[in-house]
Amino acid sequence: KRRSAYALYAFCRVAYDLVDLSTTRSSDQVALRLAHYRRQLHDALAGRPDGPVFRELLHAVQRHDIPAPVLHELLDGVASDCAPSSYGTWPELYRYCEAVASTVGEMCTCVFGVIGGEDERRRAITHARVLGVAMQLTNILRDIGEDARNGRCYLPEEDLASFGLTRDEVLNGVRPR
Repeated sequence: KRRSAYALYAFCRVAYDLVDLSTTRSSDQVALRLAHYRRQLHDALAGRPDGPVFRELLHAVQRHDIPAPVLHELLDGVASDCAPSSYGTWPELYRYCEAVASTVGEMCTCVFGVIGGEDERRRAITHARVLGVAMQLTNILRDIGEDARNGRCYLPEEDLASFGLTRDEVLNGVRPR
């Protein structure tokens, strides 16, 4: 389980780090790197891993029955950070959180295992995905300033408006009135 957990961490960390490069590289360059990473994932899942991260990821996927769509969902979420994005509503932000964090919870649940049958597994995955959203929201709240300095604001515009703020005010560090 430790080996598989390390593999998942490495896969996710590299994906997140590719996007974090978007502050020093053009979004097109980052998108190309992510597309290459996605092709490497596809090749690994087809039994042709390229490099240690994908070799170990394939081992984890096979050993713990990690669904491939969850891995792709994570990359879709990470890719959305390549360009400045805004979230108008809570459901939009929730979908983002599911993609970048609930996926991790689901993958980990597969690795950690669940005692019982398919119903228990489904319930555990549901709880893991909800916890992923909670963890991502905590991250968003913790990093508001850092994200703003990097041109990102994850707070839903309708919620900001209810407090008399705009996305641009958050990005520019304007204090509430």
